[in-house]
Amino acid sequence: MGLTLWDEPLQHVDVQITPLKDSKERPAGCFVVLRNITQRYRNELEIRSINERLATQIREIESLHTELREQAIRDGLTGLFNRRYLDEVLPRELERAAYERGTVSVVMIDIDHFKTINDERGHREGDRLLALLGDVLRHGTRSNDAACRYGGEEFLLVFPEVAPETAMERMESLRTTYTTRLCAEGFDPPPTLSAGIAAFPVHAQSDDALLRAADAALYRAKADGRNRIYIAAVYRD
Repeated sequence: MGLTLWDEPLQHVDVQITPLKDSKERPAGCFVVLRNITQRYRNELEIRSINERLATQIREIESLHTELREQAIRDGLTGLFNRRYLDEVLPRELERAAYERGTVSVVMIDIDHFKTINDERGHREGDRLLALLGDVLRHGTRSNDAACRYGGEEFLLVFPEVAPETAMERMESLRTTYTTRLCAEGFDPPPTLSAGIAAFPVHAQSDDALLRAADAALYRAKADGRNRIYIAAVYRD
């Protein structure tokens, strides 16, 4: 004879007990109903297991989405934000600053004589210079700042609610930190940095104009001998 469901070692039973009384309302026993709910219990366990697996998969998908998003907006060499992210964040910061009547400063940075260093010492040393600068900028800025690799050896910092004079002080501190790191890494003499600063709304009214103003200040700094920081002249669209 084959085994029935009741022959299995572990069963789940729903028990309902109804007291019985005689005609004089005295206890006369009880009425017991047993229902085997083993299959329902197993089904509930299976559904719970499926839901847990689905929740795990959703978390993994969300984590992967976040990772892919980070990869899409980060520069692989320096770990800084890339130009794509800059194109997103700068207009948004300017819009917020215009609404709040605030200020946004941008700093465009260039490693002086980078091409010569790259040619003479090799691309590996050039990449090391870029990576070190990326590390200095990443750790030397606030969480609400945006440190970006603008392209090649050019970098760009976005400083919300920072006046251009304060941006210059912060950039000077970053330059000092970078020089110290380069000396510790064996660069002798250490390459220098030039930078140009422009602020919204005093120097420009749009993101494109702001970048042009910072770039013009950087160009003037390099033309005047490099290894210096200039604030843009007042410029209007």
